[in-house]
Amino acid sequence: MRIGLFPYSVDNRCLCKYEKLCKYKYSYLISYGSFFKDVNNPKDDRIILLDDAKSYPVEIDRVFFVDCNTLSFEDYDKALKLFVQKGIEVVLATGKYDDALMKNNSECSPLIKDIHDIKLVTEISVEEAESLEKRDISVPIIAILGTGYNVSKFDIQLYLGTNFIKKGYRVSQIASKKAGELFGFHSTPDFMFNNKYSNQEKIFKYNEYVRLISKTEKPDVIIIGVPEPILPLNKKHPFNMGIIAYEVMNAVDVDYTILALMHGEYSDEFKDEMNNFFKYRYNTEIDDFYISNFTIVSNSLYSRELTYAYVSDSTVSDIEGKYWHEKDLDDMMFFNRIEEQLKRFADYEQF
Repeated sequence: MRIGLFPYSVDNRCLCKYEKLCKYKYSYLISYGSFFKDVNNPKDDRIILLDDAKSYPVEIDRVFFVDCNTLSFEDYDKALKLFVQKGIEVVLATGKYDDALMKNNSECSPLIKDIHDIKLVTEISVEEAESLEKRDISVPIIAILGTGYNVSKFDIQLYLGTNFIKKGYRVSQIASKKAGELFGFHSTPDFMFNNKYSNQEKIFKYNEYVRLISKTEKPDVIIIGVPEPILPLNKKHPFNMGIIAYEVMNAVDVDYTILALMHGEYSDEFKDEMNNFFKYRYNTEIDDFYISNFTIVSNSLYSRELTYAYVSDSTVSDIEGKYWHEKDLDDMMFFNRIEEQLKRFADYEQF
């Protein structure tokens, strides 16, 4: 099957960097608008423009729509109509736009699917929690959280999953993005976004969800990508008040916590404040801070939609190695630190 990935952009190129872990081999990487030149893969001849797909016959059987912070609903809708007109099956994994895209193109429903529908991952069903208490999960858990959107949480999840597998560990992952299903990761379950359940019910159900994954898959380690930011940005962008992060982090006892940040400079006082926040809100501590290469464009802070910029070269001074960066995902040092710390837990015999 000839597979297309849309859109291929700087904020989701990790989907190709870790392609060996993916369930599919991409035939085309489709960029929207201006040409996206991947500096890490300058000779990748699979990269094409969406406009090119209009003007000549590109042979694609199925195209996956993944999330991208630079595309609007209108951009996705325009692209979807183009692919459907060519008889190409579209599989939605954008997250926030999927339901609206499906509804807006209901007349083309045979060619439009949600990524859940193609069953890339064995479904873990939690009807009701077996008990209204948090149950122990006897597998080390790593959690990756972020102070905002577009802070490279998914890059870290793929980096860790790839390296644990390389070293022979059995790994279960719950991704922060729906696109995680392309790699065989579980998604954050739908009930976490369902107002039918109270916060308490979601906490107990998520605990049961992770417990069933542990029981069914018998992993050596569980990696959880926590969706949504941990706290509001401002009144215009409340980021759901960090409620999902609160529920996830109170549902499980985390053994290693990574906090991903927007690009910028951070003081020791900031780190202390964040550690206190995690201590009192989640009953845990931050083991590592990661600074992404993305930043919010300041004039969009009070606009309806945030705009992001990618900073290619890190300008952050990192005295004494207090933070990890994008370049650290190209070697084993970051991973080795995490593995060594997990090994120190004497009751984790598998380590």
